Amino acid sequence: MPIKFNDLVNETVKATVLFDEDGQDQLVIEMKRGFYTPVVSARIGASDSPIQTQVEIMADSIVAWDLFDDKNKPMPINVETLSKLSIYALNKIYEAMLGAVLPNPAKGSS
Repeated sequence: MPIKFNDLVNETVKATVLFDEDGQDQLVIEMKRGFYTPVVSARIGASDSPIQTQVEIMADSIVAWDLFDDKNKPMPINVETLSKLSIYALNKIYEAMLGAVLPNPAKGSS
């Protein structure tokens, strides 16, 4: 059966980001499955500020998450919010995003 381009590009997948060993501190994100493209890879590689570029890509790719402020209101998914996170947190989120969308040779293709 044929597939529409927009369906392929906008398909989403969820990933859980663990911030500690026992899984008590975790974040569930939903992102566009096709966010990591050759264009994205080249953009990061050519950037003078790869972390800022990753933040911009993450803001565009994450469609939902369960990150809340101190008043239990959902935090907006945007560059401003992501830029306030530590490099450690950003890397954990980005690694989870890549792990959810890239084939894993040890497990077989996704």
